[in-house]
Amino acid sequence: MHLRLSDPWVPVLWAALGVAALLMGGQLPWSIFFLFTGLLLLSGGWTLYAARHVGVGFLRGRLRTTAGGQLEVALFVENTGWLPVPHLRLQDAPGARIGLVAEPLRLSLPVSASATYRLRTRPLRRGRYGLGPLEVRVRDPFGLFEKRWTVEGEEQVTVYPRVLPLRRLPLPLREPFGQAETRRRTLSDPASLAGARPTQPGDAARWIHWKASARRGSLYTKQFDPTAGGEAVLVLDGRRSAYLAAVEANARGPGRAEPGDRGRDDEAVADLLDTACELAAACAQACLRRNMAVGAWIGGEGHAWTPPRTGDAQMGLLLEALASALPGEEALTDVLAELAGQLPAQTALIVLSPRFEPALAAALESLQRAGFGVLAILVTPPRSTAGEPLPGLAGAREPAAEGPGDGLVVRRLAEAGIPACAAGSVADLAARLGGEAGEHVLPR
Repeated sequence: MHLRLSDPWVPVLWAALGVAALLMGGQLPWSIFFLFTGLLLLSGGWTLYAARHVGVGFLRGRLRTTAGGQLEVALFVENTGWLPVPHLRLQDAPGARIGLVAEPLRLSLPVSASATYRLRTRPLRRGRYGLGPLEVRVRDPFGLFEKRWTVEGEEQVTVYPRVLPLRRLPLPLREPFGQAETRRRTLSDPASLAGARPTQPGDAARWIHWKASARRGSLYTKQFDPTAGGEAVLVLDGRRSAYLAAVEANARGPGRAEPGDRGRDDEAVADLLDTACELAAACAQACLRRNMAVGAWIGGEGHAWTPPRTGDAQMGLLLEALASALPGEEALTDVLAELAGQLPAQTALIVLSPRFEPALAAALESLQRAGFGVLAILVTPPRSTAGEPLPGLAGAREPAAEGPGDGLVVRRLAEAGIPACAAGSVADLAARLGGEAGEHVLPR
């Protein structure tokens, strides 16, 4: 925190007045020189005193929001000195991750005064961030001197991925010993419409599907997916190399820039990881709504493991883990092998990755043979065009630009009976899991 002149011409003017006084002599030139010198001393002292007695800080609060949601931060400013602070300026300093004061905030504080300001912003990127740094500038009444410093908050801001609704989530039913009859009645989930069937004696009149009945000329009853129970585990690929390869493949697509222009852009890698986290959050919510115990393995730097549980509190734990996800390097095949040794058979595994290499496809097929239910989601950069339909899930589309072999691997998974599709957003995933996807059921 150094004292500096606000205008570089001030010392030039002071030197010019001194030279003029020496050359001209007389009382008036020296009076002007000494008056200007006194003004400089007064201004510098005022600025130093004011800077020592100005306090700027962030108040504690609920610093949590979702990407794109509103975040409110309370900023406290006070002047504990006996001199007013006529010029106080606050603005985001270089390196600020969350823009709180993009435009300069100019204030003036009377003697022994304080004020609280509510700053509102909308963070667009998921993650954990510190408050600040915020640059503080104090000037004297004449604007000759200025003192600058930065302040940072002690608390962290948590920005969760958006949780968008996903009504359909097809996972294969895994029964290693074949279908077995049970006396336990299977309950239906009215929030998840699977289709319609001809009305049978005993069906409730409130579940008549009037549109289907009018279209087919006879009464049809709504058919809902069964409540699931069981366990589901999200496996989010955190390999930075995989995301970087997907970004480079997207950059080589039609109408895209060369890889050297965008392929190694960290912002693009972070955007794609945010997309993967949004897809994971939507899948987690869909499973929890079906009374499943949901857990997650979030790969990358400092990977996180959340054991499967049910309830609304579990969604909060999953969002905390997703908010902390950072790109790293950890072989996804090793993670799947470790999970296979820890999780019970029939667990549903939802694997999200920007790259599906043959080794990963082989690992997923091995898990399926071991009795696990597997859903593979290829995370792609958002795009407005789609390619040819993928087998396995009606409505699924092959991405317009993908990495070498990704499309072939996704086709291989679909042909092996593993539901697989590519998606660049939750809305994209919801559309691609439509149609005949309702024939797949969740594990019991």
